[in-house]
Amino acid sequence: MAITGILLGLAGLIPFLATSIGLWMLDDERFLQVALLYGAVILSFLGGIQWGTALTAGDKHARPGALIWSVMPALIAWGAAMSPPLYGPLLLAGGVFLAWVLEQPARVRQHLPEWYRGLRHVLTFVVVGCMLADGIWVSLRW
Repeated sequence: MAITGILLGLAGLIPFLATSIGLWMLDDERFLQVALLYGAVILSFLGGIQWGTALTAGDKHARPGALIWSVMPALIAWGAAMSPPLYGPLLLAGGVFLAWVLEQPARVRQHLPEWYRGLRHVLTFVVVGCMLADGIWVSLRW
């Protein structure tokens, strides 16, 4: 399962990279719209992972804050998709980074496979980089 998850995770970077490159090379705002929509979907997906880790903790170790946090990525993603162009990429970058930060405590990591934890560092770095590049593009254009 590890290789499948790694390949799917890496393949999930293609839309981020393609839209950022398209935005800068072709100077077409439609790439930003696609990036924001895809980024919102992915950030919501990260919230689902948080929901899953909160559920696997079981009732004995359950933390209400973990379940509350797990719905926040979807709300941040929704806000980013509805925001003015400059704020959308920045909200998504911040949301993805915050989701990564909140996966770092040992009580959360213990519920995540080792291959995922390593992959998540790479995915976060690339996604945040693309979103920041998109935000820079917007700031130079508007």
